[in-house]
Amino acid sequence: MAAAVLTSPSLDEQHALSGKGAEDAVERLRANVNRYTRANDRRMVLRSLKDAESMLQITLSTPILPPDICLSELEEELVEETVVLNNISFKPLSTVERKDVFTHAGMNSGCLVILKGLTERLCDEKSALLNEREHRLDGKTLYEKLVARLARTSAAVDIVEHLNALLGSSDLSIKHLASGQNIKVTTTPGIAITKSSSYGSSGYDASTEDKSIRLNLYESNGDVHMSMNLMLEIGLFRTKDTLMTRPWITLKAFLYERANLTSGENYRAAKIKTPSLY
Repeated sequence: MAAAVLTSPSLDEQHALSGKGAEDAVERLRANVNRYTRANDRRMVLRSLKDAESMLQITLSTPILPPDICLSELEEELVEETVVLNNISFKPLSTVERKDVFTHAGMNSGCLVILKGLTERLCDEKSALLNEREHRLDGKTLYEKLVARLARTSAAVDIVEHLNALLGSSDLSIKHLASGQNIKVTTTPGIAITKSSSYGSSGYDASTEDKSIRLNLYESNGDVHMSMNLMLEIGLFRTKDTLMTRPWITLKAFLYERANLTSGENYRAAKIKTPSLY
């Protein structure tokens, strides 16, 4: 009797198996989170999320200006943020002694003025260097693209939508916790914004975290490049709680992007961090 011959699965079969495994893992995570949410078992929800850390590293698309928010609203939001632009820190006016600063110096109104001037300068230089390039940028368009990336309200939209698709249910609502001015975003059900003043104990050591928005913007070989880092806070709310004024669980999303703004090529990703179990 001939011995049975064992063969390895083909590449297509391996991809199908790995895809099926990923789908099963997502379903297990969603089922566990939903079950423990209904049981009000915060610790087991956190354990389920920690066991699925690989699914909480998200690759994202290029952010756009939400259609229901105008640019001026995002600019007003950025005025209340600490922005580090090319290693120069601009703090909100509310945190700076007025007598110690000049107009448009050391405050975020100055940051936006400088950002506008820098984008215009970079686009002028690029046009002079490469008049025949297919990709063109003007200062106004570049400035708007950057504001949409820097403002936490617009930066959080697709992250919240991704988490809502992964974890959201009739028992769990996922929201961006805005750190400054409350700007309402109308998106899919279960996605909204609430003020960070409602934060409770989140299990993080806030004193060790850098909450500033960091942007490096420069020209190389006629193209405008950028890299940026910022942190977002995402709230998980039990829908059965009658007063959802404080998040049941607070997640932190560490967002990173590098991009060639002239060609449109970019890499944007977020790593979701859960609070301590204890």
